[in-house]
Amino acid sequence: MVVKSVGSPRHDALLTRVFTTPGSIAPLYCRDVGKQFLADLPPARMNKMIDNTGLRPWTPHTITSADDLDAALQVVRQQGYAVDDEEREIGVRCLFTPILSDTVVVTDGGAERLSLYPRDLAALVIPV
Repeated sequence: MVVKSVGSPRHDALLTRVFTTPGSIAPLYCRDVGKQFLADLPPARMNKMIDNTGLRPWTPHTITSADDLDAALQVVRQQGYAVDDEEREIGVRCLFTPILSDTVVVTDGGAERLSLYPRDLAALVIPV
């Protein structure tokens, strides 16, 4: 569940604005935060949750098979952050990492602006 959403101070006409309503709920398997949550669960519990909800396609990019979800969650565990690459909404990419130190990355934006290449992600790290 979204608790708070903070907008960008930029009001560029070419900027894709992403609005997430506090209190909104989305399936865990197709959101960055949800995939991080699933990656941290014991496999039996994660499988039970997916069995109960299914893997409905929201876009052509949505993970819709248990094998593909397992592979995506393994990547999340290895890289330490989760990505929603237009899986819930076309044109929107999101990236999430849990707070494990004194830095945090939680961002989303238009797919045309938010690069998911590791070399570009360093610019998203915010000291807290």
